[in-house]
Amino acid sequence: AVCGSICFVCSVAKLSSIMAKQKSKRDSSDSGGHAARSAMPRSAAIFALFAVLCASLFALFADRIRGLIRLPFVPVEPGEWQECLYFEAPSLTVPGNGVFAARHFRKGQMVWWMPMFVRIDNQTVKKALTDTVLSHYMFTQDQSGAIALGSFMVANSHQEANLKYQGTTNPSAPSHSTVGFGFSAVRDIKPGDELVWNYSPDGVWFRERGITESRVPPGDSHRKTWKADAANKCSKLKVGLGRESLQRISILHPNNKKAIDGWQSPGLLPDDYGWGGAIARSVIDVGELVQADTMLILPANHTRSTLAAPLVFEYEHLTAKQLKSLRQLRSRGLAHIWYNEGPRIAEDIDIWEEHNVALLPLGNIPTVRRVGLWSPAANCEIDFVASESGSLEMHLFATRKISVGEVLAMASPPGGTAAERSELALHLVRFGQPTPAVLKEALSSA
Repeated sequence: AVCGSICFVCSVAKLSSIMAKQKSKRDSSDSGGHAARSAMPRSAAIFALFAVLCASLFALFADRIRGLIRLPFVPVEPGEWQECLYFEAPSLTVPGNGVFAARHFRKGQMVWWMPMFVRIDNQTVKKALTDTVLSHYMFTQDQSGAIALGSFMVANSHQEANLKYQGTTNPSAPSHSTVGFGFSAVRDIKPGDELVWNYSPDGVWFRERGITESRVPPGDSHRKTWKADAANKCSKLKVGLGRESLQRISILHPNNKKAIDGWQSPGLLPDDYGWGGAIARSVIDVGELVQADTMLILPANHTRSTLAAPLVFEYEHLTAKQLKSLRQLRSRGLAHIWYNEGPRIAEDIDIWEEHNVALLPLGNIPTVRRVGLWSPAANCEIDFVASESGSLEMHLFATRKISVGEVLAMASPPGGTAAERSELALHLVRFGQPTPAVLKEALSSA
């Protein structure tokens, strides 16, 4: 339509030019006026017809032309990585959402590899982030904290856990940087079982936050509707650790090859797909749900100038439709920003201010590339809903048909500033994670 409009403007300009010339000729020659008028606008008529044709064609084929503008991608070989491994749904052990198995896992098998984590060592930044509801979801170790994406920040705790932490570090790095971590099964797990791990064997984590730990027996947390739930809620995108990273881990730990070989997960990608490089696990139709993530609402002034800034969605970047969804959740009493100082949340002090709202999805959505609200390369967009348990969720929907292996491109402005995004990309590389897509493409071009 834009191109058609340009053609039309050019044609009008050309027609005006021709008419001006003809008028000049008429003024200079009384006897040749009729001839000038009769010879006049054959070329102008052709230009006008061309403009109308352009506008009509672009209007008719706009969707098809937009569909041709895609981010480049290399087709991925089909395989076990496309299988649905787990999904989020209302927990059967505590209020809110939990994570459930969508297939069998044998004892010792890797269930999940974290696709991306952001380590927080700066104590000022750590305090800013833990003085929010995020303090209930961050991984903590010694003086450091970590935002670990990929749904398992939503996994609940139980003393009789069916998962245990697995990870490896680079002992030669000054920071002893984590190369990768995830969870393996401590016993056989059936489809529909809620996936739980033990946050705090000594119970300190719960006492600090004034929370009562679930005592529901694990056998009672089996979801009988798991097939339908998995079909509706299972993620259709893949991102993070692949064979490339496992090879790097093997080099770092040559004496631990047997254990590393055992870390092969059914969902392990053929290659690494870092931040901004999430790809489609299967064919996704227009309007289909791509990803459903539990969503936190944080005060934006706590995330700005931190490594979390590129991961959140600030209020000012939302579309009219998205703002309407958020305001509806607010009117239903579901959307709040609770006052927080330290690990305890004051659920009677709501500090909501629209200009200070930042939305953080806890699953895979922050790993998807954001290409701008009106980019023709966009193939998906977000919206907000409440789950049956009352938890807030951010949903990612396809806005056109997406092929297997195609890079997901979200119709949303990039989060944070350019400097904050660059800092996060370098941080991920420093801590041995899959190379962010933008850096990978820059290196490939170089």
